[in-house]
Amino acid sequence: MTAPRPSHLQRGLTPLQSERAQKLRTGTGRRNRRPNDVPGTLSIWLLLVHVAAACAMTGLIWLVQVVHYPLFGAVDAAAFPAYHREHMRLITLAVGPLMLVEAAAAIAILALRVSPPPLAWTGVALLAVVWGATMFLSVPHHDALTRGFSAATLAALVGTNWIRTVAWTARAGVSLLMVAGAMRGAG
Repeated sequence: MTAPRPSHLQRGLTPLQSERAQKLRTGTGRRNRRPNDVPGTLSIWLLLVHVAAACAMTGLIWLVQVVHYPLFGAVDAAAFPAYHREHMRLITLAVGPLMLVEAAAAIAILALRVSPPPLAWTGVALLAVVWGATMFLSVPHHDALTRGFSAATLAALVGTNWIRTVAWTARAGVSLLMVAGAMRGAG
């Protein structure tokens, strides 16, 4: 009785060719890199910064949506333009840095393949929705409110802000899934 031949010999492959084929099948070869090819510590920190920024923005947008914007209507109409200008100045100090950190982290996660591409692309797409809604819907409404209070403009701002609220909430979920995936991969 003869000993069974190794499988790579049965297929006519050299041991090196067999090893390369195995890497490509399992996703560890160059053509099909797996997520987390970036050094582990950098990946973890990037994911943690990302989830912190996404969750902070989610909390902020919910506060603005259900508390802050509705209270605009309680401000005296004569005092509203000055109030709104100060709101714009202060809210920019709070959300501006977080939005930039969140965007930089999301793009780095995608570019460095820290998370599976479908998840990373979903996060970036949701971020594009948030930034688009901010630029094309929220900013024009705020510009109008800076000139004076209008119940119709406020209603439009609150109504269209749901786009950002839902997108940021979904982003928080995506960022948490990325961290959960990294934790599963580390364990």
